Amino acid sequence: MAEIKVSGVYQLQQRMKALSNAVATRGAKKAVRAGAQKIADAAIELAKKIDDPKTPNNIAANIAVQFASRGTAASGNVRYRVGVLGGAAGRERISKFKRDLTGKGLPGGETWYWRFHEFGTSKMAARPFMRPAAANRAEVAAEEIATVLEQFLDHTVREVASVQLRGTKT
Repeated sequence: MAEIKVSGVYQLQQRMKALSNAVATRGAKKAVRAGAQKIADAAIELAKKIDDPKTPNNIAANIAVQFASRGTAASGNVRYRVGVLGGAAGRERISKFKRDLTGKGLPGGETWYWRFHEFGTSKMAARPFMRPAAANRAEVAAEEIATVLEQFLDHTVREVASVQLRGTKT
C-alpha cells in the first residue's frame, strides 16, 4: 500500500485561522472607516457652503473620522465616529486643552460654534450639515463598506491560497 505525505497543511490551517481574525478586525475596520469617510466627505462639502470664508476658522477642516474604541469594545462591533474636532466643548476648554496637547490648536481653528449651525439657537435657524450628510450618504456608505470588505476578502483568500500543498508518494 502506498503512503502519501502531504506537507503544508499546518501552515494552511494557521492561515485559515488568521483569515478569520483578520476579517473580524483589520478587514472590518478598513471597510467601516471607508464608509464613514464617505459621510465625512459629504459633511465637509455641506460645511463649506455654510462656513464664512472671511473668518480664519474653518468647520470643514475640523470634520474628522475617528475610531470609537469604547463603543467597539462594549458591543464587539467595529464603530467609527464622524464629527467635528473639538466637539461640544466651549471656547476656553478647547483653546487650553488642544494647545497644551499639540502646541498649535485645531486644523480649522476653534470651531466650537459648529453646533449652533447644526441645531440652531433661539435667534438663529438651524443650518444642519452633519445630519443631512449622514442621512443622504447612508446607502453610499453601506455600499462602500461592502465593496471594501469584498476586496479585502478577495485579497486575503488569494493570500491564503498561495500556500502550496505538496504531496509525495512514499
